[in-house]
Amino acid sequence: MIRRAKKKNPLYLEEPWNHGTGQDGTPDSDYIWDAGFHWGEWSEPGFVLRYFPPGFIEGKIKAGEPAVATAYLRYSTNLLSVLAGILGKTKDQKFYREYSDHVAELYEKYLITEDGGVRFTEEGRQAPCARVIQFGLASGEKLQRVKEQLLKRIVQAKYHLNTGFLSTPFLLNVLADCGYTEAAYKVLEQTGNPSWLYPVTKGATTIYESWDGANLFFGSFNHYSYGAVCDFLMSYVNGIRIDREHPGYRHFFLKPVPGGSLTCSEARFESPYGPICSSWRKDGDVTLFSFEIPANTTADITLPDGSTYAVGSGKYSYTV
Repeated sequence: MIRRAKKKNPLYLEEPWNHGTGQDGTPDSDYIWDAGFHWGEWSEPGFVLRYFPPGFIEGKIKAGEPAVATAYLRYSTNLLSVLAGILGKTKDQKFYREYSDHVAELYEKYLITEDGGVRFTEEGRQAPCARVIQFGLASGEKLQRVKEQLLKRIVQAKYHLNTGFLSTPFLLNVLADCGYTEAAYKVLEQTGNPSWLYPVTKGATTIYESWDGANLFFGSFNHYSYGAVCDFLMSYVNGIRIDREHPGYRHFFLKPVPGGSLTCSEARFESPYGPICSSWRKDGDVTLFSFEIPANTTADITLPDGSTYAVGSGKYSYTV
């Protein structure tokens, strides 16, 4: 990815990143991946192709995907830095952390517009904004405008999603993290097309590969990509979340986020130490929360009113 980012694309030679230079003399263009083939935000709603038209792949090779590819250059190098740190490879950790941070800095400078949109992406699409927030590609006022832009696009779509393979897995998580919990639930519970529940109204018992699959009988009828919404059900609706500092669920977080029309929810996760259980039930104006923490583990519980509890193994109940 780093090697490919250094290649110049003739289509973008007039772009400012091809004329900027860092303090160490490194061209800014080395950190913007704009050359070579990339699938991009694959299979957004409205994109239904049984066969690629003439010139489809060639066009992608020529134009690249600067906004998508560069975002994943940031994500991948940051992830590699984390892994290097775990393995004690301090030199690699430092290199990839600094590289990743520089990509993020230049992404914000060159690819995010003043109104919170993202260049080289289709107007109204939610994925570019969700991606920026998820990967830490903006800061300060620009980040706030990206958040507002995401909510605006959700509302404009009447709480239908329009993300593809790459950004659907974290769309609802990002909305909740931004404080737009009810918007996240409205998208989750949407039954009009495109949505997760539209195929259910047509009799589906699985999640399709294409948002248009329920009407056009197109693609796989049991696909992993959009099924990633299950993460939101486990880690937000029921709040069972990993602690990256203590892998394997030796320590974990319980932070349920009730919302929408749901009046109750229950989840059980079989960790290496035993079952982790989280449930809640609305009873009038209060919500009853119940948790079960397996032996030899600890957890931090955070309730919607902000109250927190550090607990060991056992069963716990709270009312908010």
